[in-house]
Amino acid sequence: MKNLFKLLGLFLFMALQQNVFAQKNTNDNIIDPKMDIEEYLPPLDSLYAIGLRNYPLVKLEMAQAELLKKEALELAKIKIEVEIFNYKKDLTDCYTNLIGAQKIFKVRNEDLFVQKIACDVAEKEYREGVIKIAEYARQRNALTNSTAALEDAKRDYINYFERLQVILGIKFNKIRR
Repeated sequence: MKNLFKLLGLFLFMALQQNVFAQKNTNDNIIDPKMDIEEYLPPLDSLYAIGLRNYPLVKLEMAQAELLKKEALELAKIKIEVEIFNYKKDLTDCYTNLIGAQKIFKVRNEDLFVQKIACDVAEKEYREGVIKIAEYARQRNALTNSTAALEDAKRDYINYFERLQVILGIKFNKIRR
């Protein structure tokens, strides 16, 4: 068994030595104009595979691909920052609009309360003959306008309230202070 391993080792040594010498002879013969280079070259498919691994342009393209990946990562980071900025802007806009809509809603509610009183007084005075029908109609019209303005303010307030919940992704009753 030992002899078999010795023979195998000797065989491998000789084979490797021949390959090295063949390579040396091949490199020496390349400059001979009578030599046929195709006899010494590996098949074209093998050259193609070797070239893909070693050709500087391919390496440059691979480096560019890696750079593009890094640039894509940087571009993705920038897109994320833009999305975060837009989200914050939308959230801020909706929040400030909600606060403003609530203030307008409160003012319109108070105005409607005052207009109802003014209309009740105008109706009483009209019945007593203190004011003419035109003044009573004007007060009724003001009450109608106040009612419509309150409904618009209420709609805007509810709209911004719901919109802000959508932007936050949670209902306000789920938020703990």
